[in-house]
Amino acid sequence: MTYLTDLDWLVPAKEWERYCNLMQEKWGDIALYGGIIASQAMRQYMDIDEFAEVEKEISDTLQTGGPSEIEKTNATTTPLSEQEKCRVRVGVHPPTKEAFSSFARSNGENPGVMFAYAIREYREGGRLGRIAEKLEQQDDYEQEQEQERNPTTPAEKHEVICDRIRGTVGLDRNISEETLIEAIEDVAGSSQPTIDKYLPDVLDDLELVYHPDDADLYIHESRLEEVGARVGLDIDPHSPPIDRKPAAVLDRDERIQGIKIALHRNARAMSVSEIQSSVLDGAWSWDHADELATEIANQDGFGFRDTKSKKKILGKSGGSSRQTRSQSSSQSSEIDSTGSDHAQQDDHDQEGQDDNDERETITSDAAAEMDALMNAEVATDGGEDI
Repeated sequence: MTYLTDLDWLVPAKEWERYCNLMQEKWGDIALYGGIIASQAMRQYMDIDEFAEVEKEISDTLQTGGPSEIEKTNATTTPLSEQEKCRVRVGVHPPTKEAFSSFARSNGENPGVMFAYAIREYREGGRLGRIAEKLEQQDDYEQEQEQERNPTTPAEKHEVICDRIRGTVGLDRNISEETLIEAIEDVAGSSQPTIDKYLPDVLDDLELVYHPDDADLYIHESRLEEVGARVGLDIDPHSPPIDRKPAAVLDRDERIQGIKIALHRNARAMSVSEIQSSVLDGAWSWDHADELATEIANQDGFGFRDTKSKKKILGKSGGSSRQTRSQSSSQSSEIDSTGSDHAQQDDHDQEGQDDNDERETITSDAAAEMDALMNAEVATDGGEDI
């Protein structure tokens, strides 16, 4: 038969009252169960109860922890010692009382005050409560692992792809498009429609932008200025795409915007060949550059004409006039019908154009339009990008 001995300690009254209310609610007999549970609470607080090793094993598995000695030491500095106290004579296990008294004094605390911390910890869940919480964490962890191994929804696949890039590659390094595609293929599938579906969202979520000097690499947007300086480019993250992305990766609207910006900056006309080589860095064909130039020429404020040598000139006009190839042809016909010496005039024009390398000086003040271009948001219509 187990004998009990009176605790006979001065204990903070409010904490003891809360404990008694819990015992009354759960067991209905404070005199008997109150002492037995209090003995258990003291053993738990000293980590000498039968479940201490169980919690340690679970904590080691989950790489979490129970209440550390630091947490217990901090707990003893709370104002419980300053509360009004009452003498508690509930019967407890004698060896436990003796061990707990020594434990409290070795930590510089009054046994009755530390007893209050022990019963409060029990009341708030105790070791079994912590074990249950850790097992829930284990369950959540296993579900996360299962989700990563076998993601099902597009959102889950997207998260796994992004986590894999963050964890295995890191966002402080250059990331090749091949690496991104491999991650997508491993998780979501290798079809081109699948890659096209996931790649833009992955780039957006990871805040990746093109390397300013290599169209096959991506970098985190926070590194744009640093990487640009390394390759000799002064890059503002808010500058237009033509200034911070390789020409090969510009979409159609960005190419058009870039050509317009180049025309304004140069303050002169540019041939299609010059646009193709200098503005688009030779990344796009002459025919495509000609197509973009023609589209721009039909917009307000720009002009376009053919010379005899068939070298096409795109220029910034002084106003909102539009000069297309058909309009140039019509004007030439009108001159012929009036009996003017068209051939002589054309030769004179050609000579002047050759002397100026087939470029015309822009005389209009385009500062306001330049600001608008530099700050414009490039809009796309969602159609096929050519």
